[in-house]
Amino acid sequence: AAPPPRPPPPPLSPMAAVGGLWIPSGEDYFGINDRWAVMPRGVADQYFRRWKALADGSLIPQLEGRSDLVPARLLLIHLHAQGI
Repeated sequence: AAPPPRPPPPPLSPMAAVGGLWIPSGEDYFGINDRWAVMPRGVADQYFRRWKALADGSLIPQLEGRSDLVPARLLLIHLHAQGI
């Protein structure tokens, strides 16, 4: 059976007033849904650099002692570290 249709994202201009990032709810696995998101370019650079932050070590301090690092959780931790 096909999954239920997702609601459309809100328009970008009202989103800018509250940070500009829209992530659909569900399938978040103790983090945030990492399958797709809508954002302006100013946020995209930070959103898409989680693997770079992991590889260059800048995200490591936030991960120490954690055993729950699925991709959705890693994205949540990264965005919080970026102030998003």
